[in-house]
Amino acid sequence: MIEIILHDICDTFPYLKYGLAAAVCTALALTVLNHSRIMDKEKRSNYVSLLGKSMFLAFYGAVLLQVTLLSREPGSRTAADLIPFSTWGTTAQSRAYEIENMIMFLPVGVFLPMLHRGLREFRTAVLVLTGLSAGIELIQFVTQRGYLQTDDVIMNVLGGVAGYTFWRLIFKWRK
Repeated sequence: MIEIILHDICDTFPYLKYGLAAAVCTALALTVLNHSRIMDKEKRSNYVSLLGKSMFLAFYGAVLLQVTLLSREPGSRTAADLIPFSTWGTTAQSRAYEIENMIMFLPVGVFLPMLHRGLREFRTAVLVLTGLSAGIELIQFVTQRGYLQTDDVIMNVLGGVAGYTFWRLIFKWRK
């Protein structure tokens, strides 16, 4: 199963160029829009933090969009499975997909509380994770670019919660 997961992760490498392009465009746009902050030494550290977060968000968002939607032909997937845990454990490939969904949302769980203080509360983070995952699933279903599966939402949220927990531990350790 690990071989399947590693193979599937390697299959996403061609999409990294889209993430890099989005990050560079974001950096250029922020640099132009915040030119005065760059010149002011007191505000420079805030700008660098904003720039780093924005570039990561643009990179991750572009890769996530490519992996979940744009890499698939419209109309290629029409099924929906709303029964929780119905795909878990049926084959090595299905288990790999579930683990990959968790891995895919780990960065979201880490990054949400870094983006905004209001997202540092666990319940709020879980609601945003659930909404984001359900939104992706609904878009996949409407565009027929992915199967609508409750299991995907569950595993995405679990991955996001794992990322959030990691962030929480690091945040407490730094204090």
